[in-house]
Amino acid sequence: MQNKPSLIEAKLFYAEDPVDFTRLSARVVEALARTDIAAHPRLVTDGYLAFALGGLTLSVARSDAAIDLDGADAAHRPAAAATPQPVTQRLLQDHRAAVAIRVTGPAEAATEGTRLAICYIATMQMLQLDPPELIHWRRSDTLYTLDEFCSSTGAHKPVRPARAPRPSATSATPRPACADVWMEPGLASDVTRTLEASRRGPSLPAAARPAVKLMSHGWIAGFGLALLSALRLG
Repeated sequence: MQNKPSLIEAKLFYAEDPVDFTRLSARVVEALARTDIAAHPRLVTDGYLAFALGGLTLSVARSDAAIDLDGADAAHRPAAAATPQPVTQRLLQDHRAAVAIRVTGPAEAATEGTRLAICYIATMQMLQLDPPELIHWRRSDTLYTLDEFCSSTGAHKPVRPARAPRPSATSATPRPACADVWMEPGLASDVTRTLEASRRGPSLPAAARPAVKLMSHGWIAGFGLALLSALRLG
């Protein structure tokens, strides 16, 4: 019996609505192509993106409202945390929008390192489009501020775009469950087809398969660096 792969996921918490979400699709495709991995968009909407990568599926879901914290409020903080815990808890409790990034697929489709690197690459593309206040990295169950995330991975800190704040939400505004971010009304059947399409899609390049014999320049320069950065997050 094969081991079930661990959940590879990042959640980005925003004080305001994230912008330019639809531009993320092209950026993810281009970023993964630089590592010799072909990402095939299977679903692109204002609130949901899904890509087929051989036997894997990369999904990105956006919520324009606060979501259930799903344990993020009890997550670890980095060893060299620069922001006090009460501040990050307040940012988390007061978040107004979120983006969730997830890599799924059968265990035999790719190694955990491959999944981590894909998730990290997609996360960095969203950070560059619109940086969040907080990032919850599921594998290590660690909650990072933007500064801490960039410092931990050696990434350049992106600049937040200017935007007008929206009216404050009332304390009675319900938060959708975490699963609702992934299964918005009308998307369930599309997501099911996306998962099936991902399993029928082209296989990952040799550089991304579990047995690596030859590493291309793209793998060494792009994927390898992404993997190292992801592993720094724990």
